Order: sequence, then C-alpha cells, then structure tokens
Amino acid sequence: MTTDIKEKNEYIIQELLILESFLDLNLKDLPKRLLFRQLFILIDDFLIWAPRLINFLFRNSSIDRNERDNLKLIIAKVKKEYDNKFSTIRDKLSAHHQPIEFLSLIECIFKIQYSTIQILIDDINIFYDLIKDKTNLAYSKPVNNTQFKDPIIDSNAEKMYSVSSSRLAHSTDDTVGMLPFHETQEKGSLIVSIIDSLDYMIRILIETNTQNSPGKNLILGLIINDTISFLENLFNNNQYDRSLVSIWKKNHYRGVSLLESFERDEKLEEELIYLRNKFCSHIDDTETLNTLKTKIQNININALINYIEKLINIYNRACKMQIQTIMMIFSREQLIGVLGLSSKEEYKPLDDTNCV
Repeated sequence: MTTDIKEKNEYIIQELLILESFLDLNLKDLPKRLLFRQLFILIDDFLIWAPRLINFLFRNSSIDRNERDNLKLIIAKVKKEYDNKFSTIRDKLSAHHQPIEFLSLIECIFKIQYSTIQILIDDINIFYDLIKDKTNLAYSKPVNNTQFKDPIIDSNAEKMYSVSSSRLAHSTDDTVGMLPFHETQEKGSLIVSIIDSLDYMIRILIETNTQNSPGKNLILGLIINDTISFLENLFNNNQYDRSLVSIWKKNHYRGVSLLESFERDEKLEEELIYLRNKFCSHIDDTETLNTLKTKIQNININALINYIEKLINIYNRACKMQIQTIMMIFSREQLIGVLGLSSKEEYKPLDDTNCV
C-alpha cells in the first residue's frame, strides 16, 4: 500500500474517534454542535480516500471481490446519507461560511444531533475495522476526560439568557435572535455567527490544551477555516456573495474606510489559506500527511488568536460608527432579569433522539 493512502486513512479514522470522544463531555449544545461540524469535513475526506484504499487492497489481492463489494456498500450508505442530508453543513457552515436560507440554516444546525453523529461514526468505524488486519492501520479511541470550566461553554454552568444578531441565535434555547431584513443585516448576522464560532472554538482549544486532551489539530482546523471565512466575508467578493466592505460601500456606510485601513498580515493569511485549502477543509492529494501536519503544528496559536481579536475589534469599531450598523455587533448580550424564553418550543437539543 502506498504510504500516502494508508496514512491519510489512518488520520481520518483517528480524528473521527477523537471527535467522538467529545460527545459526552460537558459542553453546551451550540459549541458542541459547532465542534461537530468537523464530522462532515471528515466524512467528505472519507468518501475520497476510503475508495482509494479499497482499490489498492483489491489490486494487491489483499481482499477478494466479495469483501470489496461489502466495503463499497458501506461507503455507498455513508455517501447517500451525506449527500442527502449533510453536505450543506460542510459547504455552508464548516469548510466555509456562506449564505444559506434561514430555515435551511436552522435545519442544518439541528441535524447535528447525538444519534446521527454516532451512527455516521459507527458506520465508518465498521469499514476500517473490517480491513484493519489487512492494512496495519494504527488507530484507537482515545480517553478524553476534559472538564470544561469556562461558563460560556460549560453545560453545567448556570443558564443565562441573552440577545444576539448572530444567524445561529435561533438554534439555541437561551438566546433571543434577530431576523435580518436587509443585505447589510444579513451579512452582519453571518459575520457575528463566525465571531461566535471562533470564540467557542478558541475557548475549547484553550481548555483542551491546558488539560493535555486530544483534539488540538481538529479544533485548530475549524479555527483556521472560520478565520479565512471571516476574512473573506469582510473583504472578498466571490461567486457566492459580496463582502461586507462591498455592501457597505453600496450603502454609503461610514465604517468602510476604517475596515479598508486594517493592516493585513499577508504572511499569516497565506499560511492559513494554504492549510484551509490543503488540510483543514479537505485532505489534499498533492501533499504528504507529514507535510500537512507539520505545517499546522507550526502555526503560532497565540499570534493567530491575536490576529482574530484584531479583526473582531476593527469590525466592532466600524459597526459602531453609525446607527444602522451598531446592531451588527450584538453577540450573547445578557438579558438582565429574564427567567426564561417562551418562544423556544421548537428547539431541538443535541441529545434529542426524535429530531433526526
């Protein structure tokens, strides 16, 4: 077997098992759901690299035709589930942050659900277990005893109610969400959702690293994807949407010049774009796994977090420059004296087995 195929399949199953180890930890539903966005990136990788493994084993006579066909059936089952239900999560919320219709967004978030996660991981685990003795793939489920003590992400912390302009606010049971009615509000809502996602993932990364728990590359990969999406949504027009700067220019908003004055770190952004495109959003076939892992391990996490904080700061300052944009910075603003939210009957918790 070529080393590349073996190592990349090993990496996929090991990362899935690390991700699975977070399922029962004390994370609130939304940060846990945002963490499990990585599942759909890894499934996309599995659908690319697992068939290559089968083909090699069959050509090498390590598996017979019946074994090959049975393995293909598992891949086909995973692919059908992924294509029909979950590919949008990867494309619009994980590898990228792109516009999506409001109800479809909420549906996507609620699809990230305990039993669904477990079924998908189990199916892929069965695939690799069937060929483990024929390939010498080295993987195992890690022990993860992380205790999240940060009250923002700790599921055992006292519930606090808040208001937010994030497009994710409507997928929680403790937040009043705003509905955007203008393109500037829609873009602001998307950007605040990226800021929220970055905040959650950085908090999880810090506590995971502090306790020497598994999952650093997995979490860092999501942070890298989110950071590039943040930059793209602020500054770059593309085939899916216009940038915030472009939309604000059209509407003659005051914050444009401040945003355009932001001093970009081209070297850091180049490193992040490379990793997003080659490793974090999918595992590239032109680079070895060791090369990719070395590059992500060489990322200066403190410098990355500092750069994210500078981006958030310049965005907030720009939004505060006029009344039409100031609402676009609301992110988990605490509602004092609120004891509950009566309009959250449709909320679907992560462990609700009836919401698949």
